[in-house]
Amino acid sequence: MIHVIVVVAVIVVVVVVVVVVSAVVVVIVVVVVVIVVVVVVVEVVVVVVVVVVIVVVVVVVVVVVVVVVLVVVVVVVVVVVVVALAVAVAVAVAAVVLVVSVFVVVGITIITITSLVQCLLLY
Repeated sequence: MIHVIVVVAVIVVVVVVVVVVSAVVVVIVVVVVVIVVVVVVVEVVVVVVVVVVIVVVVVVVVVVVVVVVLVVVVVVVVVVVVVALAVAVAVAVAAVVLVVSVFVVVGITIITITSLVQCLLLY
């Protein structure tokens, strides 16, 4: 009878050891799977963050370039308009000065001729 009890006890101990070892293996497998999942999720998050940062940087650079180009175009247009207005004003002033000069010369000529005629008539 003792032999049966010893055999049953050995079988129970072996079963318990197998169950405990199996449980430890299952826990190790679960831990490894969790670690792999966490690593994959972290890598995906890092990739997504890097892609988002790259897209944001590209968009910001494009917007800055477009704004700079627009500002340069506006400045060039304003400078061209101001120069054109300055040239137009200069031409208008030159025309007025020319007309006034012609009138002055004609007036002086008329006065001179009139004075000469009067001088000749007096003698």
